[in-house]
Amino acid sequence: MDNILNSSQELQDILLVSGIKAKGYGILPKYPMLDTDLSIQAKGIYSYFCSYTGSGNTAFPGRDKILKDLQLSKDGYYKHFKLLTEQGYITVTQEQTNKFLRNVYTIEPQPKKFVLDENDTAQTKAYSKVRIEGLESLGYGMIPKLVMIDERLDIKAKAIYAYFCVFTGSGQNAYPKLKNILFHLGIVNDTYYKHFNTLLKLNYIKAEQRQINGKLSVNDYYLISNPNLANAPLPKKQDTEKTAYLSRSAPLPKKQDTITQDTITQDTITQDTENQDTNSNSTDITSFNNSIYNINQSIHQQTAATPPVIPAEPVRIEGMSDDEKENIVFDEMLEAETLPYWYISDESRLTAAIHIITGYRQQMKWFKNNENSRDDLKYSAFVLFNNALIEMLTTKNLMKLKGANISYSKVYAKLIEYLVYEEKNCEFHIISLLDTAIGDFMTACRDREILNHMQYMKACIWNVMQVGEIGIHAKIAHDFPALNR
Repeated sequence: MDNILNSSQELQDILLVSGIKAKGYGILPKYPMLDTDLSIQAKGIYSYFCSYTGSGNTAFPGRDKILKDLQLSKDGYYKHFKLLTEQGYITVTQEQTNKFLRNVYTIEPQPKKFVLDENDTAQTKAYSKVRIEGLESLGYGMIPKLVMIDERLDIKAKAIYAYFCVFTGSGQNAYPKLKNILFHLGIVNDTYYKHFNTLLKLNYIKAEQRQINGKLSVNDYYLISNPNLANAPLPKKQDTEKTAYLSRSAPLPKKQDTITQDTITQDTITQDTENQDTNSNSTDITSFNNSIYNINQSIHQQTAATPPVIPAEPVRIEGMSDDEKENIVFDEMLEAETLPYWYISDESRLTAAIHIITGYRQQMKWFKNNENSRDDLKYSAFVLFNNALIEMLTTKNLMKLKGANISYSKVYAKLIEYLVYEEKNCEFHIISLLDTAIGDFMTACRDREILNHMQYMKACIWNVMQVGEIGIHAKIAHDFPALNR
């Protein structure tokens, strides 16, 4: 602990003199930070190496200092460093100095896996160009060595900071969407907020609300040029939890708690969606979360007449493109770590959510590109599945399925059991439900004449929700005898 305190004081003294670049800095290309073949730890190691390159050929620290700075074990370090060498981002050679061999690390400007897109419109336009060769041609930012050697920061926090840095090379950029950050870094929501919160606590990043049309509506995030480390407490265990002001719909810290800085022009990251960080009263947020908890606790007792609870000020998505709607809905699902129950009262959001978890847009694109060879029955069944599931979740009337009266809330409760989040691919899906219901529907279509395809698909979906892949044909035949001529 004393070493950390001394380190903090040393950093503070340096910062008072010349800011965050006082210890030097290097160029960090964007391409490796977006490469999903690299772990977040590998990206932290890569950023650490890059921070030493600002002065050309630089004396590099020994292994023990690297492990100490990055808070890694020897085995952990070599495990993730191996990814960098395997992917061609760093090469290691040895040279003789007197009686000893020493390692020489080279950060490769153009690894073999790096290929420019020849179809890029910027490549094909007929005008003279001047550009940087290699990785830096796709963007880069400055990475301060001081942040990389701060022992109070976990390697994942350093990688998150480095990820933000690569977006700042042009001065200010749209703040990356949360789902993109999680996908590129290969982490989950809680991990991100845990380390982002540490960066806030240590004053390396700050957030300020900006007014649009006279109203507080979005957050701007700043990589601080002169962080006031004297006022930054060491992170405590409870500080690693996600705090209220990091939630997209929760209030930011009061203005007097925000560090006052000169206007920052280079290291600025600006939120890209005007209404994404809508400000709400913290009491309303607590009330909403408690309401959702109570609803989920008693979901099996819900009836069709019970309206779901809606947050006080949800972001309005009417009039947005499908892409924009799905980006906002995906972020909200990541925040809730599920399909929020209140979507049932917002058909636009629910439709976007169902399309996300069924991979609707990707599937439709595939069907369109393979129109001549596609299975038209499977195509029609996939579209029908989406429409039927949306209708099952939004109808206010009780549905007669398998001889029982089923409410939308019961369908929701069963759907949640099938909802899976894959951290590796950063996606939600219901593959087992989707594939089984569509497969059973297609089999039934080939075996018999179906008079009401929508009703039959609903029966297939509900049957899988109830019993999985067991005996769907006999059960539906019993419940819908008129369909089985």
